[in-house]
Amino acid sequence: WAIAHFGSSVQYTSRIQALGDDAGYLYAGAFVFSFMVGFLNKFPMVYKSQVIKSGPGSLNSNMQIFKVLSPAGPQLLPYIVLEEDGTVGEYNRANRSLFHFNENVASIIVNIVLAGRVFAFPVFILICFFCLARVLHQIMYAEGGYGKHMLGFLMSQLVDSIIEGLVLVIAIAIFSGWAF
Repeated sequence: WAIAHFGSSVQYTSRIQALGDDAGYLYAGAFVFSFMVGFLNKFPMVYKSQVIKSGPGSLNSNMQIFKVLSPAGPQLLPYIVLEEDGTVGEYNRANRSLFHFNENVASIIVNIVLAGRVFAFPVFILICFFCLARVLHQIMYAEGGYGKHMLGFLMSQLVDSIIEGLVLVIAIAIFSGWAF
């Protein structure tokens, strides 16, 4: 809302009006889709806290926990997790960061395309911050481990939410005939 209100509001309103009345469904649908992607990526955290304890030696970079199957039947074998130490641990965490990006990229692409149609310059600035945040996330997670990546993570989540919010603002403006 702040970008729409304090930015080039006359230009933004004109662009929204040019989208047409039925475009509101496209923008509302994109918001719903984006929200769903975020939900699906955060929902496993409900179970993660019950399986993976935080603190020193935590297994936070593990997306899955595997067990060894024995042809002789169930045996008490340890679970298989990602290596956390040394260069192999850095490699695993760098790839975990990449997987996190892949898990979330669909909604940000949809939102960039749609929000950028109305708010081109603000979305460009937000894209630049998002890219910086994701690079920080990957480097800091790979080299520093769990917890060190939070700056990049929080920055990228904030930018994602802002762009998602712009899509919702556009949908509301179309449905309501609201001008900034």
